[in-house]
Amino acid sequence: QENPVYTFTLELVYRGVNKMVSSPGGLPGVVVNGHRKVVVSDMGCGEANLAVQIDNFMEEYKKDGKQALKKFKKKYGGGKDAALKNKKLDFEVHSFDLKKINDKITVADIKNVPMADESCSVVIFCLSLMGTNFLDFIKEASRILMKGGELWITEIKSRLSDPKCVDFIKAIEGLGFKLRNFADANKMFTKLELFKQIKSAKVSNVGEIRNGQTEGKWLLKPCIYKRR
Repeated sequence: QENPVYTFTLELVYRGVNKMVSSPGGLPGVVVNGHRKVVVSDMGCGEANLAVQIDNFMEEYKKDGKQALKKFKKKYGGGKDAALKNKKLDFEVHSFDLKKINDKITVADIKNVPMADESCSVVIFCLSLMGTNFLDFIKEASRILMKGGELWITEIKSRLSDPKCVDFIKAIEGLGFKLRNFADANKMFTKLELFKQIKSAKVSNVGEIRNGQTEGKWLLKPCIYKRR
């Protein structure tokens, strides 16, 4: 699928079922009432398609995990190596956007979302680093993510001022993250996966990183495509 929302959905489901939460290779999980839960924040979620797809899968999974996975593979493809090894998978997806298109969406500016510190295990920006102040969004991701939590970013290639994203990655790492994976094989999109460092990294102040320039000048060109 070319659609990056699908790519993220597949990654959440296939990694979620294939390995126990918080085990090596598994998704990170926040402990809620003694139980590990994958808490996802979809920042600038558009129509909250990610939450819709995950919730639909989970509804089936709770009835019959094997059947749910089989159906999901058939519908979305991929996941050849994914098997049902985690029967206790639990997701909670929070979808934030400025417009409430449906009931899954919480209206919020993504530089200030109503979530507690370190209450989240995966934060996703799917074509949503729109503002000229998107480092504030990354800083907010760092606040709500647990240590070891993951930050997933997909952006459209035509917006990247440097196809290898060197300064972009450096800026994000300056906010306490470490790059785990950089994927640019797709013709249209570049995908970055980072994680919040376990040891408290010295987090720079956003102002220091900007050094008097706005993000649009030195990282992402202003956005010219329509919202998804």
